[in-house]
Amino acid sequence: MSEPRNTNIADLDPRYANPAFLSLMRQSFPAPADTAPRGRALLAFGAAMIWPGLGHLISGRAKWAATWCLLWSGILGGVVAIFFFPQFLPAAIVLLPLGAIVQLLQLIHAARCGRSARGLELIDPSMRMMIGPALALAGLGIDCGLINYAQNNWIEICYSPTPSMSPAVSPGDLFVNFRHAAFGRWDIVGADLPAEVAPDRRLCKRVVGMPGDRIEITGAGLLINGKLTSPPPGAGPYISVDSWNNVLLDSEPMAAANGCWGKPIALGSDEYFLLGDNSAVSGDSRFWSSIDEHQPGAVPKNRIIGRVVGIIWPPPRWRAFDSTALNAETRYSFGCTRCENSASTTEMIITKSYGCAR
Repeated sequence: MSEPRNTNIADLDPRYANPAFLSLMRQSFPAPADTAPRGRALLAFGAAMIWPGLGHLISGRAKWAATWCLLWSGILGGVVAIFFFPQFLPAAIVLLPLGAIVQLLQLIHAARCGRSARGLELIDPSMRMMIGPALALAGLGIDCGLINYAQNNWIEICYSPTPSMSPAVSPGDLFVNFRHAAFGRWDIVGADLPAEVAPDRRLCKRVVGMPGDRIEITGAGLLINGKLTSPPPGAGPYISVDSWNNVLLDSEPMAAANGCWGKPIALGSDEYFLLGDNSAVSGDSRFWSSIDEHQPGAVPKNRIIGRVVGIIWPPPRWRAFDSTALNAETRYSFGCTRCENSASTTEMIITKSYGCAR
């Protein structure tokens, strides 16, 4: 029996050896449209929205999936590390745009890989057209939810429109406030005050008085528990004024502002005294009325919403603020009942943006 052999169609009909004839045949009888690739790119794009590299993985590109996943995880790990090492805060200016660029590029690449993926042919094209947008919307929802959670619970990006905290925080500075971070004397903190006390409500000030302190600003300077105390470089000098912001030249118990010459303030167990570094133009504890039924000038601990850790914009102003919270005597962790009295438990949680004014 003779072995079967492959037969060329040109051997059966010589016309098929003529290129002109073949071109005419293709024009007369076009191949049916291939609908199999429909929805492949969309499905891979949607999967990549859930997590970087997932779209490549379902497209059969495991190496690319691992590459994009590791790259994104590294950037995310760097951002998280900043929460624990605020001295590297300026790195966020590089990491955040880089993360956005990586996300965009991996989405485009996932769609291109998905377009040529053969494994996705097992899914019906109409199903791919439905599953792809569903995954994309789910991924967008996850991203928005995580961003919203971070803004409401982890980090505040704040803007200072006034010079009340100059030179530490100058007008136009964007600075970061960590919610529920430990703070101590001389730390810069964010405070959320009632509108009737401070019309701007969201403020950033420096902690000068701690619970149990006796604060008085005299002509000689700042007295803490009767001892003349120098503020950190760049802060103060704090000015003793009356209730109308006129400088006091002597002790005047009747006219003096809160904590000023002749009218010292003794802070309770959960009260703080906050002052602006640029004392001449700062609206602070010296002028604030009663907050939540506390004595005038005293800020209750629940009104202090976090510690300012550094400036992220403009680039010439990049800096991280050192904290005195490592001192166990002045340290205070807040945010939940179980850690209020602990000197070793600090939750790094932060919140949404606001403008920090006078």
